[in-house]
Amino acid sequence: MLVSIITVYYNREDHVIDSIMSLLSQTYESIEVIAIDDGSTDNTYENLLSIKDPRYSVISHKNMGFVKSVIKGVALAKGDYVAIHGSGDISYPRRIEKQKDVLMNNDKIGLVGCYVNNYNSIKEQSNVLKPVIPKELDLTQAIRQRNFFTHGEVMFRKSVYNQVGGYRDFFKYSQDRDLWMRMSLVTDFHIIPEVLYKRYMLSDGVSTSSEKIAMQKNFNEISKQCIDLRVKGEPDLIDKYGIYAPFFRRKSKSVSHELMKISLNDYVEYDLVMAKNIINLSMNEKRTLINSLLKFMIVMSIRNKLFYKTTSNIIRFLKQTKRSLNSNREED
Repeated sequence: MLVSIITVYYNREDHVIDSIMSLLSQTYESIEVIAIDDGSTDNTYENLLSIKDPRYSVISHKNMGFVKSVIKGVALAKGDYVAIHGSGDISYPRRIEKQKDVLMNNDKIGLVGCYVNNYNSIKEQSNVLKPVIPKELDLTQAIRQRNFFTHGEVMFRKSVYNQVGGYRDFFKYSQDRDLWMRMSLVTDFHIIPEVLYKRYMLSDGVSTSSEKIAMQKNFNEISKQCIDLRVKGEPDLIDKYGIYAPFFRRKSKSVSHELMKISLNDYVEYDLVMAKNIINLSMNEKRTLINSLLKFMIVMSIRNKLFYKTTSNIIRFLKQTKRSLNSNREED
């Protein structure tokens, strides 16, 4: 049973070798590794080419973004099973073997993940993600509430991928959750309760940019509203409106709240211009007393540094107090 592994790289010259070698060193050897260089401007492509293995091929094209690149990779995949591997990440030696076994031994399962060692390269901190799929919820509603996967650790049946239409290049972010929700309508998921993958959060990742996080929240909301329509048996926003889907999505209180939290974090970090831009987006979603108050604080802080110093210290104190209380509850 051939397993196709798709991995996309953009400016990852320092991470390429170890990442690819973790795939070529898998205990399950019937694999093809398709590495895609998405128009890197550093030595990523040269480093990819330096690796030699008959099971390994490299494709390079002008920069088109991760989603279009991974779509291209999956289209080229010859295997019945497709594994995604995040750029610069590490797949532990038995990852492919164990995930392949799950799919081979259970026809009802179309997508399988695992526990993930999540390493923050900026803070040099590590934690293990141990997601559990709640049995009491419908699978589609469960994945709508929470994405159980970080993306790079997932393997799925190519037949299921094709059945639901695959990744959609409308999405710059949240393309994985959109795909998982559509897959959940036709197949079951499984998570192997073992750490088989190491994910690196790098300095240029989505979580390091307020603008990227804000875009991700918006794309995520569109994916949720799309699946709600599909569950009702109706064409979703992208099927109906294509690239104009954002103009037709409903305003969301939850998106407003998430954007407000991003703005608050920027405020504490004294990025007042970004904080103002993000809070305006929050208020455009839904104007509330809290985001209106934060907007007032931002405007006043731009005018008066003493005002900022006082309010930011209060916010830091409150956040630290909340963390301490949560930590004490966990210990109890």
